[in-house]
Amino acid sequence: MADTQRVEPTHKMCAATITVAIGALFFSQGCDKQRKPDKVIVPSGFSGWITVRYQVDGAPPLPIENGKNIIRIDPSAAISTSSNYEVGLAKDEYYFENSHMLTPIPEDSPGPGSHAWRVNRQNESGRVYDRFFVGTQEEYAAASKMVPK
Repeated sequence: MADTQRVEPTHKMCAATITVAIGALFFSQGCDKQRKPDKVIVPSGFSGWITVRYQVDGAPPLPIENGKNIIRIDPSAAISTSSNYEVGLAKDEYYFENSHMLTPIPEDSPGPGSHAWRVNRQNESGRVYDRFFVGTQEEYAAASKMVPK
């Protein structure tokens, strides 16, 4: 008869197993979740930070067109909405508007011209907001040192 030896689990093994299980559960729950995409319309020539505040009492809901949240930015570069903040994957679109004509703004990619740089979607102390920057790569690099609160 061969000798058998029982291996007792250690605290490290248990902690590692629990960590992997929780990580797998979190990953599987968040990866496939889709949200309604945003169509962000910015005044032509605008450069700077934009803040969208969600779940603001008394603010109007975001209009929805063709299954997309329409976020029309005014020169103040801030918008408040009573719409819920959605979490998940989506292909958002950014446009400059000039005389009712929309020109696409590329997202999060280096290169010449203006781009949209999404920096954070946050829920902080009950304030839910989305913040992004529209401008050239150089403007974004300089402005990222001064993210508004």
